[in-house]
Amino acid sequence: MAEDSAPVLICDLDGTILRGNSFPLWILWLMAGRLPEFGLRARVMLSLRVQKLLLQRRLGRIEHARLMREVQHAWHTASHGAADSAADRVPTMLRRRVRPAFEPVLQQIAAGEIDAVLATAAAAEYARPLGLLLGFRDVLATPSQLPLAGALNRGAEKLRRVQEFLAGRQWAERSRVLLTDHIDDLPLLQHCHAVGWFGSAEMLSRARAETKGVSFVDCRRLDATALGCALATLSAACDAPVLADRTLA
Repeated sequence: MAEDSAPVLICDLDGTILRGNSFPLWILWLMAGRLPEFGLRARVMLSLRVQKLLLQRRLGRIEHARLMREVQHAWHTASHGAADSAADRVPTMLRRRVRPAFEPVLQQIAAGEIDAVLATAAAAEYARPLGLLLGFRDVLATPSQLPLAGALNRGAEKLRRVQEFLAGRQWAERSRVLLTDHIDDLPLLQHCHAVGWFGSAEMLSRARAETKGVSFVDCRRLDATALGCALATLSAACDAPVLADRTLA
């Protein structure tokens, strides 16, 4: 079990744990992936529907949130009654795209040695089973079958849900280490004590400029041993006096 004095580890998925973005891979799989559990008509209709939505997005006719919502709806409509194995293929495929450097960290999370949560904008349809496969007990993702008034789990919404999660676990007073690759997580960046950065050098400079009192470690090219050392450095940074009163609002 992790000690109560240890930081809570908040992990992004795309570009952080995974090498690259999972969403295009999910879209590609929905359009052309192997789905023997589906009848021919259902498989063709799903592919055509997703292709149409992708074209509308590329033409600027729909925003990303609507694309996500409509793709989720297309998947659930087509997969109704299909075997569970149909939904298992994407998490299994994405598991092979985990950065090798993360494997020891994921083993510690799975063993309960690190208190952690996976917080991602990816769709819960595949992000939740993938998170469980990776060893996380808790996964915050864009909700399955996103309601019309619902929001993607990014930016201010991700911060809100992380705050809610930490409060529910009675972890709100504990220090927080964030692993991420994108400035979209700025609201969450500003409420963490230390950050392991997996994004570009340009975005790292911007993130540092827009946060105050947050320690950063550039983790982009670290191997498993170096990443473990980086996490130890980030945890130690949480004990710095300047960060002692940095609690969630």
